[in-house]
Amino acid sequence: MKQIIDHNVLTSTYLWVDHLFCNEGSGHINTNARFYKTNEIYNNYFYYTSPYNQFVADSSVSGATIITGLYINNVFVGTGTSGLYQIDYRRGAAVFSTGLPTTATISGIFAIKDFNIAIADDTDENLLFERKHYLKPKIGQQTTGLYPNENLYPIIYIRNENSKNEPLAFGGLDNSNFNLRFTILADSQWNLDAVLGMLRDKTRTYIPIVSENQMPLGVFGGFKSSNYNYTGIVHKKIVNGSGYFIEDYSSSKLFLRYKGDVGVLTENVKVGFVSLNLINTRYPRF
Repeated sequence: MKQIIDHNVLTSTYLWVDHLFCNEGSGHINTNARFYKTNEIYNNYFYYTSPYNQFVADSSVSGATIITGLYINNVFVGTGTSGLYQIDYRRGAAVFSTGLPTTATISGIFAIKDFNIAIADDTDENLLFERKHYLKPKIGQQTTGLYPNENLYPIIYIRNENSKNEPLAFGGLDNSNFNLRFTILADSQWNLDAVLGMLRDKTRTYIPIVSENQMPLGVFGGFKSSNYNYTGIVHKKIVNGSGYFIEDYSSSKLFLRYKGDVGVLTENVKVGFVSLNLINTRYPRF
């Protein structure tokens, strides 16, 4: 199936939220760590994981160190050389076209996000009470790589809760309304309130529309081109009418009264929910 506006609203919001919290919210920290070999082999590519995810990939984030290569036995190797195929910014991993000797020491310098961002593939109930989440490691506390599909928090899940078209003018012009749901798992009340407040203050502004061919990361989580700069991609999109208008905002928090309420959640997790109503004026039948 081809990409439609329902897919685009999610991916555009994903990139917008990522830039909002990493840049305006200063939600990142620079660190360094070793990478560790895993048993993963995908299409003959080998994965080496760090103790952290996700890496900041956006070069327009002020002060963030964007990883572009690794140190192998203390010698810097850029992507595309010495078997290093790509950096997987989504997973905090490195993808190699060949396996390295077991004696090789691999390390990197990079920025990690305060909040991971993910497109939700499940309901709130299953995300919170059926899916086990682990607190992201603090700087220097973990000495092994992450396992595949390990769920870490703090994290913000985004999904398209529902949508509808409303007639606006003769000739088939409609307002397409999208209700986006954010499920937020934070490690402190301070950080949860920061997320809720920053999203609230974006009401009656626009989310730039990023087209499919402008998506910065490929299937392996690495750059499609040489780098990724969000502000460069979205430059003048809003003034040219390419955006989703944030019409309304609402939020709530989940307060857990008893230890048994948390299910598989850790007792210290702080949970919040946000709904954003987005509007895009379009001709859906043309």
